[in-house]
Amino acid sequence: MTETDKSAQLSDGRILTARGPSRAVDEIIIRLLGPDAGVLDKFRMPSPNAGFGGHRFVLSPSEQLAVFAYFSGQSEEAYVVLRVSDRLTQVGAMPYVSGEAASYGFSSDERILLMALPILCSEWWELLDDEDEAPPDDARNRSLSLGQVRLHDLATGSVSIHEMRAIVPDGWTAKEDDYDADLRPSFVSDTHLALSLPWGEELLDLPLPSILELPVR
Repeated sequence: MTETDKSAQLSDGRILTARGPSRAVDEIIIRLLGPDAGVLDKFRMPSPNAGFGGHRFVLSPSEQLAVFAYFSGQSEEAYVVLRVSDRLTQVGAMPYVSGEAASYGFSSDERILLMALPILCSEWWELLDDEDEAPPDDARNRSLSLGQVRLHDLATGSVSIHEMRAIVPDGWTAKEDDYDADLRPSFVSDTHLALSLPWGEELLDLPLPSILELPVR
C-alpha cells in the first residue's frame, strides 16, 4: 500500500492528483493523468461544508482502488474510495467524523477498507489530566478513549465502528519518546488485524467487539 501527500503515481506511470476548492471553483477535482500528463478522467465532488484543510492519497496493493483522504482542519476526517481503471468510479465514502491523523489499510481481497482514527494527533495521555474524561475503576485503572477503528465493506456499503479504549494502570506515566499518531492498521490474516499503538503493536482478533479494550504497557 502506497501513501502520498498530494499525488499518487501508479506503477504503469499514471498519476492521481487533486485540487481543492478555490475562489474560482467550489468543488474538489481529482484527475487521472496518463504517463504523458494528459488528462484521462476527472472525478468531481462538492466542496465539504465544514471546509477543506488538505488531502492525501492511499493506494490499495493492486492499485485498483485509491482512497482520497481529506480533512477539515478542525479535527475532522473524511474519505472517498475510487476504483481506478480507465475511469475513476466512486465505490465508497465517509463524510467528516471527529478525529485526527487517520490511517488506512485493505483486506487481502481489497473488499474491506480499514480505518484507524485517533481522537488526537498530539499526546493521547493529555486527556488523563481530566478526571471526568477517564475516572478510575475499582482497581484504580482508568479507561480512556483513543478513537475508533472502522471497517468499511466496499461491496455492501456496511460500516462497523469499534471504539478503542486504553486501559491505563494506576501509577502509569508517559514515556518521553516522540508520539506517533499513525496507527498503521493492517490485516495480517483473514482472522487478525494489527495496530501500531503508542506502546507497541497490538494483534486483534476478528470479528472485532464494539469496544476494544487495550491495556497500556
